[in-house]
Amino acid sequence: MCNQIKWGQSLSLTATTYQDWQNLIEMIATFTGADSVVISPIGDKAIPLKVEHNKRRIEQAFCFTLLCQSIVESQKSLLIEDLPHSEEFQHLYQARSQIKSVLGYPLLWPDGHVFGSLVLLFSERHPFSASEIALVEHSVRTLQMELKLLWHSHSLKLEPSGLEKSGLEQSGPDQIKPEDQKAENLLTPSSQMVKTQPRSDFYQYHDNATQLLNRSGLLNALSKMSIKHAYLSILSIGIANAASLQSKFGVDALDAAIVLFNQRIQSLVPSNSLIARTATSELTLVILDKTLHDNIETLCRQIQQTTYHGFHFSDFDIQFNTFIGIAQQIGDDYPKALLLKANQAMLLCKDSGYSHQFYHPEHTESLKQHNQLESFLLQAVRNDDLMLYYQAKVCAKTGAWIGAEALLRWKHPILGIISDEALITMAENNGLIYSVGAFALRSAIETAKAWSAYVESFSIAVNVSALQLRRPDFSQQVEHWLKSYQLPAKYIQIEVTESSVLTQDATTADNIKALHNLGLALAVDDFGTGFASFSYLKRYPFQAIKIDKSFINHIEHSHHDRAIVKSIIGVAKQMKLQIIIEGIESQSQADYLNTLGYDIAQGFIHSKPMPAKKFGQALRLHQPSPPSSADRQ
Repeated sequence: MCNQIKWGQSLSLTATTYQDWQNLIEMIATFTGADSVVISPIGDKAIPLKVEHNKRRIEQAFCFTLLCQSIVESQKSLLIEDLPHSEEFQHLYQARSQIKSVLGYPLLWPDGHVFGSLVLLFSERHPFSASEIALVEHSVRTLQMELKLLWHSHSLKLEPSGLEKSGLEQSGPDQIKPEDQKAENLLTPSSQMVKTQPRSDFYQYHDNATQLLNRSGLLNALSKMSIKHAYLSILSIGIANAASLQSKFGVDALDAAIVLFNQRIQSLVPSNSLIARTATSELTLVILDKTLHDNIETLCRQIQQTTYHGFHFSDFDIQFNTFIGIAQQIGDDYPKALLLKANQAMLLCKDSGYSHQFYHPEHTESLKQHNQLESFLLQAVRNDDLMLYYQAKVCAKTGAWIGAEALLRWKHPILGIISDEALITMAENNGLIYSVGAFALRSAIETAKAWSAYVESFSIAVNVSALQLRRPDFSQQVEHWLKSYQLPAKYIQIEVTESSVLTQDATTADNIKALHNLGLALAVDDFGTGFASFSYLKRYPFQAIKIDKSFINHIEHSHHDRAIVKSIIGVAKQMKLQIIIEGIESQSQADYLNTLGYDIAQGFIHSKPMPAKKFGQALRLHQPSPPSSADRQ
């Protein structure tokens, strides 16, 4: 039996390791709302690892000591939501301590001896959510891994980057042996593969934030696995909205949600499966199992279902939008090739709209073309090669041009003109939407300023992506451009898609209200294509809805489309919303729609999209006639 390592006598932390632990407990405090989070070792030395949010300073001394003692002696977790009224622990409560809720876990050396405890303290009664507990438990496992690395480094007479020499003698004559450790159950499958690695090697193969295997670690692990004649499945799981989540909530929030997502995935797969964070927004799952090999699509659906309820933290929720690429082979000696195939299938999921799909050989060529197109787009953004076309918005009663919609165009010397819809989708997929969207808004404002010199009450509508609305500074950016061009806000209308507002994203809501306060008109684009509901129109200050062209294409012949459009117009009128109908291409469509009564028409029958210069020339010919003297009287 090996002797216990006594903290402070034989081991200590470097500044780097200390900072890692400090960052960890700060993250815990942020996401749980704890007033104080403490790592408290037992023994002669204490580590002053503590973060306090001084909403109400917690006096810890007596009560805190007894709580830590209870955790250490029982070697069990401690959860108290209402300390003053707890029958078992009421005797620990002191009014002056102001500790109302406690969550604590023991921290153990690999041989089972106690290192200390991790304790969260709250000055108000705090009901703990399952997500909070899961996050803290993952943090405990992270600390246990650090302790295991300290243990093995000491036993192997190593001096990795996380350790300082502190008289590296043991407290007894017995040699510490790795096989004597008793805490194997504390390790995740990925960490079991690095039992005796120094700390620097550990982070070579693991993601620093989540402790999951990274790409190098996954390839290293696969190289040591016997996969001949095995039923190998590799899933590449992409988080499509990771960039916007990180922008809104911060990198720590994204990391914490990925930790919880990993735990949900692990509950669905065999224990010998591997899961790695192969990119900031990607997880890769490797499964050796015939049953799952034959039912892999069911597993994909189950994985995606785990995200439906989101990941709940103290002040916010995070929802993942995932795509999964699948690659399978029996007895493949080259799993690295399968990793690439699964990743290619996942990337093409985003374009096709499928939630998951298998790899096919033609995906390689499709992805090559897609990447080439994205490269061209990046160059176009840098070289300012994009342009805006304008399509007239026409008064349904008079036929006068009373506005226009700005439509993005990209004229490529080889590919020709690429239209608005394809351009926006591509920009959203590769992170260029902010640059592309900024170009569209700024250019539309500049054009509106020029036209306002000779046309009154003529507004330009600009489509805004859901990703743009999730940027906290979006409304300030619009305000800056309006001021720069000295353009009154009434000359610009912002069109947002129905799906943008159905997400009930807080930042989106804030931006919409801020844009309204600036004086911009707001319209819901493509109305009726989502989960059509007028209820959200009551929550936001929209002035108009635009009925999607998909309902207009066959309206002369489709009773179903007629019923939908008639209903939408009826309710919109009652809500005093301006009604815009797009996609009117024939006289028969226009004649029928005129019987329903609406405000603004848009479509090829009235005007095709055209460059700004050509549109400006045509605009002068389609203005409302000045009122007659009789009208003025």
